[in-house]
Amino acid sequence: LYLMTLAAMPLLWINPWCLFDVGFQLSFAATFALIWAKPRLETRFPIPMLTTPLAAFVLTTPILWFHFHSLSTGTLVGNLAVASLAEPIVTLGFFSTLLSLIWLPLAAIPHHACWALLILLGKITHFLAPFFPVLTLKHPPIWIVGLLLMALCRSIHHFSLNQFKTAGLILGLSLSLSVICTFPWPTHSLKITALDIGQGDATVIQTPDHQTLLIDTGNNTPRDMGKAVILPYLRYEGISHLDVLILTHSDLDHIGGATALAEAIPIKIVYQNGYLPTQAPELTAIFQRHHIPLKRLQNGQTLQFKHGLSLACLHPNPETRSDDPPNNQCIVLELTYGHFSALFTGDLEAEKETLLLPQLHPVTLLKVGHHGSKTSSSEDFLSVTHPQFALISVGRHNTYGHPHPTVIRRFQAHHIPVIRTDQSGAITWLSNRDNSWIRPFISANNSGKMGPQ
Repeated sequence: LYLMTLAAMPLLWINPWCLFDVGFQLSFAATFALIWAKPRLETRFPIPMLTTPLAAFVLTTPILWFHFHSLSTGTLVGNLAVASLAEPIVTLGFFSTLLSLIWLPLAAIPHHACWALLILLGKITHFLAPFFPVLTLKHPPIWIVGLLLMALCRSIHHFSLNQFKTAGLILGLSLSLSVICTFPWPTHSLKITALDIGQGDATVIQTPDHQTLLIDTGNNTPRDMGKAVILPYLRYEGISHLDVLILTHSDLDHIGGATALAEAIPIKIVYQNGYLPTQAPELTAIFQRHHIPLKRLQNGQTLQFKHGLSLACLHPNPETRSDDPPNNQCIVLELTYGHFSALFTGDLEAEKETLLLPQLHPVTLLKVGHHGSKTSSSEDFLSVTHPQFALISVGRHNTYGHPHPTVIRRFQAHHIPVIRTDQSGAITWLSNRDNSWIRPFISANNSGKMGPQ
């Protein structure tokens, strides 16, 4: 333990932020497990091949849960394979390095043997993967992680003293508290999160009965937002699948991340505007390969959920044509939950907004069309919808000049507060039917509580 302290001190002296680095935490947790926990486990199970991976697994799991929000049920079995092959791999690699200093062709013998063992290790882990599913777990509070680590250490200590009841009681109570604090208990709250994905759209809706909807998936260039932002957020929330994915239209900044999502998690159904199969055939083929139903959503259809929550489609309508610009083929949705309502307009432009006016009424939240472009959010549209808040999903310093100053002045003239992802990061709305709360990732003056509409 003194050597661990001596090793950590210079690293923290040079860069104190190392303490929060996942690599630093896992390295020292695993080392502590081998130095402190392994000998205590061996007092009851003197089998190093078993106790070595078990000790490392036990004391690194809470850290893995905190950082990656998932746990592979095959980790322990995989560690057994690694433990049995790690020593010969390291030994062969060491001798290969030494022999390369003497005669390079001679070093090739242990090098190729080492490479063969690495390939074997990869084959074993790939073979085991389908038999051990990965559990997606909701992000735990930091105090839960600390509690678990302390409880695990105390349990191992009592286990080594043959105090099995005490060890089991400590471990059982701490695990029960962890489950209670992170379990998705029934709630009457609706949660809407506009993710900060740069110049694009991706909105996660979590219903009171714990169904998850995603409207659009952002871009895949220069970064794949499905892989870089959406999947990490879903895992952070403990979400292992999507009940509904809605792709409003075929622009890449709305569908770019869909491929990464389809490859990574189950999706029960995808709704689109009816033109996606012809405009994005490659994405459609990916959905088909994963046996994901693809259905058309148009004016007059309503998705009903428990607790009175509904999602009504206002556009496209029968007048929408296949040769219309993709923006004007966009799905427009109105969400209603008690006194709370939200209007998601995608990239719909002003000429199509005018056709929607007879169906519209004041709303609590407006998801501003086309990232605040001057082609959307007309005067008449704002006069009819008159939202209590307007959300603009937009990339910082984007090359399009979004949101347009004219649109911002228009909202100001109507006394509508505007909140933007480029300034506030991810933005979350919580509603219990009567009241709504705004939680921007980066606090701003326009955050807080809203009363009933």
